[in-house]
Amino acid sequence: MINNSLTDTGGVILSKFHLIWLIIGQIEPTKSLADTTPQASTVITISPLQHTDESGIQLGFITSNMQSVSYAAAVMTWLERTAKVSFRFAVNGLVLFIPTFVLYVTGGFLGMVTGLLRLPYTFLSLQADPVFNLLVVSLGFLLCILNGALFFLTAFAGYDNDYREIVIYASCIGFGFGAGAFRVSFPKVVALV
Repeated sequence: MINNSLTDTGGVILSKFHLIWLIIGQIEPTKSLADTTPQASTVITISPLQHTDESGIQLGFITSNMQSVSYAAAVMTWLERTAKVSFRFAVNGLVLFIPTFVLYVTGGFLGMVTGLLRLPYTFLSLQADPVFNLLVVSLGFLLCILNGALFFLTAFAGYDNDYREIVIYASCIGFGFGAGAFRVSFPKVVALV
């Protein structure tokens, strides 16, 4: 059962928007999609299901083990898997680019202070430093992927507690930060290429 009221039992005004219920309708928002959709070993074929409901709409399609799966459940399963793969990709990319960024900034700063580093461009300049711009674009892009995937994975699980709502809010803030960094640096990288 979905709570459609805007007030929680504690009197705190909360907006309870259930993405899973909106798209699928029949799956409860607190369940994981892994419990209600085909297993990873099931390969979905494209052959349409031959029976229809009373309005003449096809009810789903047939999987390789002849189970009937609705289109919405198949789409949500694909979205969940894509979000998991995107999350892993972004985490691995950030593990690579964050230390590179920190090393470039600290090493370049120490090199400039000691006089050992003389660059033909202004160090850490958004207009002139190509390495800095490339690192900022990469970090912004990966932050957008990470926070977008985190948003969808948390929204798929439902809003049954305050911790998930905090994750949703934090992922929106992180996505905005990554998109801002990407937007500022991307034109400079394109101009350099």
